[in-house]
Amino acid sequence: SHPQGVRVGINIYLNGYIKDENVRIRDEPIKFHERPPIDSLFDTGAIIFSYENLEKTLGDFHLTVEGSEVHAGEILGILGPNGIGKSTFIDLIANKIVSDNKTDNFEKDNLKISLKPQYIKIIESELVSDIITKIRMAPYLSESYKKRLTNSLKLDNIKDRKMSELSGGELQRVTIADCLSTEADIYLLDEPSAFLDIEMRLTVAQLLRKSIEEIKKSAFVVEHDIITQDFIADSILVFEGTPGIEGRALAPLNLRDGFN
Repeated sequence: SHPQGVRVGINIYLNGYIKDENVRIRDEPIKFHERPPIDSLFDTGAIIFSYENLEKTLGDFHLTVEGSEVHAGEILGILGPNGIGKSTFIDLIANKIVSDNKTDNFEKDNLKISLKPQYIKIIESELVSDIITKIRMAPYLSESYKKRLTNSLKLDNIKDRKMSELSGGELQRVTIADCLSTEADIYLLDEPSAFLDIEMRLTVAQLLRKSIEEIKKSAFVVEHDIITQDFIADSILVFEGTPGIEGRALAPLNLRDGFN
């Protein structure tokens, strides 16, 4: 665009439309919704599953987790420094590893899990179009849900590419779509905004929010971007301790207490 004043320039960017040049740079404007701080826990949906206190030792690192429950429609944001056990907790929920103190309440009988891991493994020969086909053929998803996934994450722009040819951001978008299009009761997303630019981070945040609300399932989201986490989460699970040595996950907190 032509040079603009600070206020006008920022508004043009947020609106996604340069009026004096009649150029649209974004399909939808970026909107920030003012809302009062949430000072109560999310407890309106049916309980998807519950778990008692968990423990896991990996080498010299020891993780303890306070027991809790997760509700339908709830997104539980996970915050904490690197090396504190957030991904280990995700692996526990995903049944990739087993808690040292096995409890009956953590046996998620008949519950389906969909995972977007922190480190993405790819099949060299797989095409993006394979994921798009999976989404469009899914009988358990509404047509509006399928369209939202493919359009929001701009999958058609890269549909003829191999997964092995994608950039970090492109691979992240495809993997998020794959996770959210899988039929599950619990969705686990480990750092979904990694490698994404600011606009796509906001898009992914909106997509997660709308998707979990529509299908009335639950999600755990590990995210370091506070703005993204504030937009996504209903409750906050805070990890504290000494990175690489000891991690402690508190019981879920409301947004006000969790962010503070």
